[in-house]
Amino acid sequence: MTQDAINGAKAVPGLEAGMLNNPAIPPGFGKYTTSTFQSPAGDFQAHFYMNPTTNEVFYGLAYKAVFNSMSGVPKKP
Repeated sequence: MTQDAINGAKAVPGLEAGMLNNPAIPPGFGKYTTSTFQSPAGDFQAHFYMNPTTNEVFYGLAYKAVFNSMSGVPKKP
């Protein structure tokens, strides 16, 4: 994950820091999503966990790519 992708990421609504009910995620971390990236397989966003106070990214649990066509992201007209 590039620093530019992390810097431009936004918190996933309802999954901000302190709202996760997963004991595998350290306290103070929330779920974030990057802007959309384009690939031959389709447009996608990366989801990951980050502490918004320290900007530390938690790599202890796999982050993942979520294809826009499967995530409910509105399609471009």
